[in-house]
Amino acid sequence: MKSLVIEFLGHASFLFTHPAVGSVFLDPWLSGNPACRLRLEDVREASYVAVTHGHRDHLGDAIPICLRTGATLVAAADLCAYAARSGVPYGEQSYPLNIGGTLRREALAITMVHAIHAASIQGRAYQVDRTVESGGQATGFIFAFEQEFTIYATGDTGVFGDMKLFAELYQPDLVILPIGGQFTMGPREALRALELMQPRYAIPCHFQTGPTPQVDVEAFAADVRRQVPQTQLILLQPGECWQPV
Repeated sequence: MKSLVIEFLGHASFLFTHPAVGSVFLDPWLSGNPACRLRLEDVREASYVAVTHGHRDHLGDAIPICLRTGATLVAAADLCAYAARSGVPYGEQSYPLNIGGTLRREALAITMVHAIHAASIQGRAYQVDRTVESGGQATGFIFAFEQEFTIYATGDTGVFGDMKLFAELYQPDLVILPIGGQFTMGPREALRALELMQPRYAIPCHFQTGPTPQVDVEAFAADVRRQVPQTQLILLQPGECWQPV
């Protein structure tokens, strides 16, 4: 599906671009992200901004991007309510979801699934004195583009058995999953997740940014080749793009 372009912005931030959908940001941590080359002031347009949970490295610049571009925020209801206090009208410029819920448009469907992770909102108060607010549940997303290519972005999570159910139900072509090993699952758990799902493609993220353990990515790639040979691991550097064949 050469019309879909997937750009890795760094850490766990991605930009999906599709001619019938526009630009879809996933967890856009731009400002303060040492791995991200894209600056907030350079973002001119966006159709949707999907946020898996409220931690600062995922909520990131989601609200400013929505305010700058008019994009629709897709997130848990708690996060959408938080964004409303900053000028993103709840249910108007946001599309609140809960687990199992789906936003459906002609060329795009975004389904929210659960993840196993903390989910407090690290907003403006967090920058002052580490105050957090309730952010509901951590989530992942299933992005289906024109019923031709489906992405499962797990969000920050550990491995869990329902990943196999998600693979059976949504049949993702690509899985985006963390391998950092301190705040998310590490390579060992991520490998087991890929064994459960056996997608055609996988992109690892959320590693070697910030105070997290160093990850031997080449060893992880070798393990995937050996134990999940049907999955092609796509290793992207921040700023690199990839298009599905």
